[in-house]
Amino acid sequence: MSVQTDLPCRQAELADAVAHWAAEGGTRPALTFLTYSGRQRTAQTLSYADLDRSARAWAARLSTLTAPGDRVVLMLGQSLEYIEAFLGCLYAGRVAVPLYAPDARRSDERLVAVLADARPTAVITSADAAADVDELVAGTGIRVLLANRAEPPVSGFPAAFSPVRGDGTAYLQYTSGSTRTPAGVQVTARNLAVAMTQLRESLPMAEGPMVSWLPYFHDMGLVYGICAVLQGGGHCWSMSPMSFVQRPSRFLQALSDSGAALTIVPNFAVDLCVRRVPESERQGLDLSRLRAFGNGSEPIRASSMMEFSEAYASYGFDPLAHQPGYGLAEATLMVTAHRYGRPLSVARLSRGALAAGVAVAADPDAPAEQVSEVVSCGVPVDQSVRIVDPASLATVSDRSVGEVWVQGGNVCSGYAGRDELTAEIFGGRLRESPDDSAWLRTGDLGFLADGELFLVGRLKDLIIIAGKNHYPADVEATVSDAVAEIRPGGVVAMPTRGDGPEGLVVVAEIEARSLATLDHARTALAVRAAVAAVHAITPADIVLVRSGTIPRTTSGKLQRRACSARYEAGEFR
Repeated sequence: MSVQTDLPCRQAELADAVAHWAAEGGTRPALTFLTYSGRQRTAQTLSYADLDRSARAWAARLSTLTAPGDRVVLMLGQSLEYIEAFLGCLYAGRVAVPLYAPDARRSDERLVAVLADARPTAVITSADAAADVDELVAGTGIRVLLANRAEPPVSGFPAAFSPVRGDGTAYLQYTSGSTRTPAGVQVTARNLAVAMTQLRESLPMAEGPMVSWLPYFHDMGLVYGICAVLQGGGHCWSMSPMSFVQRPSRFLQALSDSGAALTIVPNFAVDLCVRRVPESERQGLDLSRLRAFGNGSEPIRASSMMEFSEAYASYGFDPLAHQPGYGLAEATLMVTAHRYGRPLSVARLSRGALAAGVAVAADPDAPAEQVSEVVSCGVPVDQSVRIVDPASLATVSDRSVGEVWVQGGNVCSGYAGRDELTAEIFGGRLRESPDDSAWLRTGDLGFLADGELFLVGRLKDLIIIAGKNHYPADVEATVSDAVAEIRPGGVVAMPTRGDGPEGLVVVAEIEARSLATLDHARTALAVRAAVAAVHAITPADIVLVRSGTIPRTTSGKLQRRACSARYEAGEFR
């Protein structure tokens, strides 16, 4: 492989960066993976030399079994082997397709759909998943390759590899949209290099390790949790999502033990760290070195971050570490980020004005039910953001709600094989400058104020009742606050369907430990009263379900439309 010798440059491509750090100081740790058995923890670490050697071994293997530009699906569990195989694809000039191993706990429908859409020539999986993968690819001609931790050879490689560079597609990032019609975002080597650089220049990556439990097949887990750190020669500590969900204190302990400078999680995880970590599991934690505690991927709540700050103040946590941000797979990852080291910016707005599409400061004496708190997601990082009226396609004024449009080197070229959808989403043209470069239409609703982006919802999820707009995340937050037994991040607010006037339905998951003693009628009444008091609407129906019932994407996001379909089909009764 031809490696650039002047690295690290500002926007180094990942294959070059890893090879550079291996040559510069090969023994420095690159990846540490944590596994758990009860309270026992095992750590496995790869140096940059180890990682480079493994990636080269994979590149050699792929070069003999596939052709340049072929797509290679990763169906592996969270592991060191996953990252080795991903880098091997980049080294060899193959297009990686990050997915996950088949799992008896969830349907294979999405895997089947992605395999049909991606049309790979090979799948990389583990020995324990091989039988299931063989069944998935039977009759397709797709080759199945097994990953293992055997020491790779250090000689016998081809004289040169052809890493993915520039506008070549590095990987396909399948979004968390429809299961039956998945869309693979084409992320080029340049997109990834720009995105990694944006992250490194807005985060304290030089000040300590990164700790993450986010799945590698998710853009935030892959780009933020792994790639950007490796580009800068840093150290990534990671564990599986299940390790975190089973015992959130494992994540906090890893932050403490590693001396982590940064991490990122969805908002529900912030809540879990407060609600599900007893005092006995907090003893001895030291979070004083944590400089950036990212929060993204789902609606961000100021109360969640404030409660975390209070819960962990005595363990050294600095509230200035909170770093809300916004991004999406179509922009490789990050669009905006709060400047860590500064106080949170939370807009206290008139709920009525916001429903009408304008962000107006609430009266200081206004009662809580008339106020909506919206957290700033920070400022654009090396890219442009506009707020656009989705009907007229004209840019709106500051503090007016519209669709978020994005333009920058991190914005991808489109969806693989989906020309019409690519034109719709990636081909936005502003009415005032239709001949300028195209914009990415995110489908997210928000407003700009003093250069900062505030998000209020999704265009497709907007609930309109009696001519007024209601943002699902706002209603869901009200419901979560009203009943302690409701699972954090386990509420969906959605409109009723049918020919009659639109109404509101609330589906809420109850914590497993509370099910046996829950008074369903009293809980439903509390939800109904809270929503009526705060939003001036009375839910047409309130459905209380077991934890884990609401459909979610593979990355844990609520699937409101899938939830609505299941409700209409009577599956929650």
